[in-house]
Amino acid sequence: MCIVEWVQGEGGIFPVPERTARALSSALKREGVPLCADEIQSGLFRTGTFLASEHYSKNAVAVAAVVPEYVLLGKGLGGGNAKVASISIQDECYEREFGRVHGSTFADDDLSCAVASKVLDFLCGDRQRKREIRARADAFESTVRSAVARIARRYPGVIRDFRGKGFMLGVELDVDLGGTAPSLLDAVNQTGLTVYALCSWLLHRRGVRLGAALNVDDESEDAVRGKATTLRIQPSAFVSVEAVSALLGALEEMCVLLYERKLAELFVVFESVEDTDQVVDLLTPLIARAQQQGGGDGSGAAAGAG
Repeated sequence: MCIVEWVQGEGGIFPVPERTARALSSALKREGVPLCADEIQSGLFRTGTFLASEHYSKNAVAVAAVVPEYVLLGKGLGGGNAKVASISIQDECYEREFGRVHGSTFADDDLSCAVASKVLDFLCGDRQRKREIRARADAFESTVRSAVARIARRYPGVIRDFRGKGFMLGVELDVDLGGTAPSLLDAVNQTGLTVYALCSWLLHRRGVRLGAALNVDDESEDAVRGKATTLRIQPSAFVSVEAVSALLGALEEMCVLLYERKLAELFVVFESVEDTDQVVDLLTPLIARAQQQGGGDGSGAAAGAG
């Protein structure tokens, strides 16, 4: 069996290229190896279609269509109210004894299954709603893509890449600022926490919740770029126009602060912490490292503070 996540979520929003997906599917069919699509994050219209797999079958002849034998669903399947996941298996691959011999403490939970059934009814039971979600996904991606491109042109050297489909998008930042990052930012980068700090600023200062890529090997090159430097944008399919405007405004403001090296405004977001010593403890190791890199006289920290 070959398990594929068509759009890597925790890995930094990396969609599988269309040619790669079709070539892989054809090779698996030729060798008789079943394909299992991990749609736990990308499924349920997250990318605009019920399954992300469908993007690779659009306008494809039957022999080139990507049709998995196994499909994994989860997360949104519970509608935000129940913890539930599922596996769907094509009839010719299903073992009739599976349901009898497979046991699990939480399998066949009536409440969670009832919620999942209602979610599927809501998403798939109305053809017009499916068309509406697809249209909203395309519009959201287009709006964000255009805005990110504009921000990248206006503040060069801050945004490295934009990836994703529908409501599953990623903005990869150049946290090294093209090799010109001030010492304080460089020190934060070495901890691998830069994107977490930026997410904190977005949430606490602008009320916008974005995610970081969580599946990162700190010893790999991805810890410096790609995974560890990507902001994940994954809103509801019914995100409002006002929320999208707030997102884009906050994203641009954050890029302005990075571009102008106003790092103190980005990294000091703890006004609500009653014990100010906690703030000092968080910043002191980073400032000390910046001072060492800047020659030990504090110039590095001063430059980093903007």
